[in-house]
Amino acid sequence: MKSLSEIETTSKRASRALGYSWGISEEVGKSVRLLEMFNFEGIKNLNEYLNEKKDKKFENLNL
Repeated sequence: MKSLSEIETTSKRASRALGYSWGISEEVGKSVRLLEMFNFEGIKNLNEYLNEKKDKKFENLNL
């Protein structure tokens, strides 16, 4: 089992590695941490999304 801090840091770094800004990456890390804290599948869902994004080459949305 990973600590919540490790989950947040790893999630943040993974989203940053795929090209998201640091601000978005920090929010992803916090969100995954909260999901895991309340026993939801944050890591699993993030992993599925990042793999799908990598495989299908989604474009980043700029607002």
